[in-house]
Amino acid sequence: GDEKPAAVEGFAIDVTDQVEAGEALKESEEQYRNLVENISEAVFSIDSQGCITYMSPSIRRFGEFDPDRVIGRNFLEFIHPDDRTEIVNSFKDLSNGIENPLDYRIVSASGAFRWVQSSSRSRIENGIFVGASGIITDIHERRIAEDTLRESRATLESFVNALPDPGFLIDDERRMLVVNTALCLILGRDKNEVIGRRAFDLFPAEVMARSFYHFDRCF
Repeated sequence: GDEKPAAVEGFAIDVTDQVEAGEALKESEEQYRNLVENISEAVFSIDSQGCITYMSPSIRRFGEFDPDRVIGRNFLEFIHPDDRTEIVNSFKDLSNGIENPLDYRIVSASGAFRWVQSSSRSRIENGIFVGASGIITDIHERRIAEDTLRESRATLESFVNALPDPGFLIDDERRMLVVNTALCLILGRDKNEVIGRRAFDLFPAEVMARSFYHFDRCF
């Protein structure tokens, strides 16, 4: 009963590679999570029915949503009513592998609308559309600025078009921005042929020298 074993048999497995691979994977996942959670764009995924399966925390910045509270809800719930038809058509295209960026308005948690742009990629498994993933970018300030500029230009066009004499607006490179009908009649050109052209290409040199004297003094 007091005898001690003379030897012990066993084996050992070197799991260094597996441990290192596991640590590398964990580190990679951590880096990916930090990236997704800190970029300005919101990362999302939806299933084939349009229900949200993932939304990154960045949506709080411009959508004011708690990302956990949108999971399982259909994305149309958060779309401005006037933009829903376009979104539905885009989703149908996406299910057929047609991928195009889209601008639309979301309705934030406070009820305010905000312009965003989404870029999505279809997820196809065994030839079947199972959903999509992508990013949502806040473009509200840019879109509002563009709309304001468009409205200002429309006002200027109305003013120039109302002039009985030839009239036009040019930029600092002397490219035609707005021209009226009277000018087009003199030039014998359609408006589409004149817009974007440089004044030097449309008027004789002596006319340019006389007419743009004050322009040169300003610019």
